[in-house]
Amino acid sequence: MRRSTFYPAILLAVLITVSARGADIPDYEIGDIAIADVLAPMHLYVPNPDATAALKESLDRQLPFIVRHSPFVAEETAIAARNHIAITQRRFLDFLQAALIDEPPSEEHIGSPAYLRAIAQTFSEAGPNFPVELFAPIWTRGEKDESLCEQVIQLLRQTLSAIVVADDAELPPDRALHLAIVKSLDLPPGSRDLEAAMNAPAVPVVRLSDARRHLDASTIAPPALGRFAATFLRPNARPDPLAYERLRARQLDGIIVHDTYEPAQVIVRKGQSIDPAILRALTVLREKTALTRLQYVAAPTPVIADPAASRSLATWIGASLGAIILLLAGILWRLQRQAVHASSHPSSAPPPSSDASLWKQRALSAEAGAERARNALRSGALAWLKTKVARTLFRQRNELLAVQQKAESEVRELEKRVENLQTPLQKRIEAYARRRTENETHSIFDDSHRPLGTRRRADSPSLDAN
Repeated sequence: MRRSTFYPAILLAVLITVSARGADIPDYEIGDIAIADVLAPMHLYVPNPDATAALKESLDRQLPFIVRHSPFVAEETAIAARNHIAITQRRFLDFLQAALIDEPPSEEHIGSPAYLRAIAQTFSEAGPNFPVELFAPIWTRGEKDESLCEQVIQLLRQTLSAIVVADDAELPPDRALHLAIVKSLDLPPGSRDLEAAMNAPAVPVVRLSDARRHLDASTIAPPALGRFAATFLRPNARPDPLAYERLRARQLDGIIVHDTYEPAQVIVRKGQSIDPAILRALTVLREKTALTRLQYVAAPTPVIADPAASRSLATWIGASLGAIILLLAGILWRLQRQAVHASSHPSSAPPPSSDASLWKQRALSAEAGAERARNALRSGALAWLKTKVARTLFRQRNELLAVQQKAESEVRELEKRVENLQTPLQKRIEAYARRRTENETHSIFDDSHRPLGTRRRADSPSLDAN
């Protein structure tokens, strides 16, 4: 009878140990039926690919599209326009001087055949959009054209103060556009430029053809100057899909959504169908268990800060587990004893009478009810005890691991402090030895160069005193 009472207790201990350590987890597949309960022995963080993909898609829709922008394009176009005007001025004066032969150009030559011939030659070289009719009189009189040049430059700077892109530039219609400032449109933005672009506000862009039409219709300068300035207009921004991909990788690659399992939480119950989420959790549990075993093999003697406290904690765990097992064994022994006592005393049965069959039926019914109660109590006590002991063991194991980690960190900190103290001390000793050697060397050198009488008096001061 004693063996029969201890067998369930031993079986319970084995089940708790297996559940706590996750030792033998079957290699399930999706759709299989679990053959036993599986509990999480520790905090488990299981990646959820479906939730991760949904979150990344949601965040991706909020990311801006990156557009390179160079604010130096406006100055570059202004310099190009000024240089073109200067070159055209020299060519016009050369044509005019060649037509006038030895006579210097002056205001009286404006409108002359030589003047008109020089304008035609300049027009054919400079292009149809160059306003020769505005610059030629000024050049002929020998005056400066600074006013007209400034109007052209002002038109270019005003137009390029907006974000101008090429007509064939591909821009996503459903995303905000953020600027990454670069020195040249041919240079990719750096990490800091992308960070600044991420925090910058969204900006509108203008197509190059629209910017040129706006420049032609400008009223701040003569239309001829507007048409001439439009020939130097070029985009100061360019879409950068590679920079967008870099930004997307920086923002989204590290995002993972996890399903969290607390210690002693049920991952799968016996008879439950294995779905993808349960299969992922069991895979992570199997990997964690294998890693824990490897760590224990690699470090079989953990460092414990307080051995006495560790032994006390282990003793308390063993005593608690033994008391629970003895309590369960006592309950089972008591139930079995009551059943044997009831079956071995037939004198307590009611005397035979005409209602004997009724009494017999009631006795059988009561005995069946008692058996059901015993079975329910046994299964309920086993389940409660299994859960309770498993949770206790998990908590105590976590406490032991925390103590071990704390002790290891304290030992590392102590070694670091000793090393920090030893290095300056060693340097001081070496410096002291070096100074002592130098002093002895200087002392010997001074004695060798000192006069003989002086050395003698220094060696025997008592004789001099006498």
